[in-house]
Amino acid sequence: MLESWTRIPTISSLSYPRHRPLFYFLGLSFILVGLYYHFIAPTSVVTRDEVFDTPTPQLPDRIWDERAAQVRQAFEHAYHGYEQYAMPHDELKPLLDKPIDNFNGWGVTLVDSLDTMLLMGLDDEFTRALAVVDKADFALPKNQFAPFFETVIRYLGGLLSAYALSNNTVLLHRADDLALKLDTVFNTTSGFPFFAVNTVTGFTRGPQLGILAEIASLQMEYTYLAKATGKMQHARRAGKIIKALSEANLDRTGGMFPVRWNISSSEPYDSHMSVGAQADSAHECKFPQSESKFPQSEMIRDGS
Repeated sequence: MLESWTRIPTISSLSYPRHRPLFYFLGLSFILVGLYYHFIAPTSVVTRDEVFDTPTPQLPDRIWDERAAQVRQAFEHAYHGYEQYAMPHDELKPLLDKPIDNFNGWGVTLVDSLDTMLLMGLDDEFTRALAVVDKADFALPKNQFAPFFETVIRYLGGLLSAYALSNNTVLLHRADDLALKLDTVFNTTSGFPFFAVNTVTGFTRGPQLGILAEIASLQMEYTYLAKATGKMQHARRAGKIIKALSEANLDRTGGMFPVRWNISSSEPYDSHMSVGAQADSAHECKFPQSESKFPQSEMIRDGS
């Protein structure tokens, strides 16, 4: 009697009346799947060329103007909230209406938004932000360190892109000042930067293992800063890294840059590769740098 309750049902046992609902369910499922693929599912696969060759919809200018206005309103709403509750700190915690400093405490939202204000014609917001930038000293307590990669792409990049759009020398002076305060981060035998630096003491922090995105994403900022200021030392910082990368042994990766590097020897640490996280920004900077008209011989010359 016990066996009849514990044995596993066989195919023949499924014919008992108590299994009829299961047959009904399976049969209905097959019918629905068949109907879907016959009447609803696409009969052909859309190719990559068809996706990218699709023409852009020709919408009236009025529609584009309305959409642009909505984007601008969204930016104003977010930025005015930051101005009211968080400036000159880094970011706003919107649910609490309180500031938080996650990026050195120098007002990363403000600096990273300068070029957007100029593109949107938000002159009043830009003027108020410029006054804050003019007073920035980029100082840190002795026990804190500025992550070099984040500082370059957000602060240095934000200042220089706004300078390129406005030609306001306050932005250029602050960018030059920041780069000089970061400069000891390059005190390695290879010229690859350490992970972080204190902008007051000049002390650095970080392992001997460098990540591609963190050591090789500075080319555009440093090259443009050198061009705008006339100070070749900035270009040489980028040039020395470019030279080291170009001379590295990439046999194990088929000529591709791996993710991890020894920042003392400037040689690959292993053969792990990526075009996404930990490498993407370095790849993005390679083509614009290769297309620049800056004298390459000057960039790669050793020295400071």
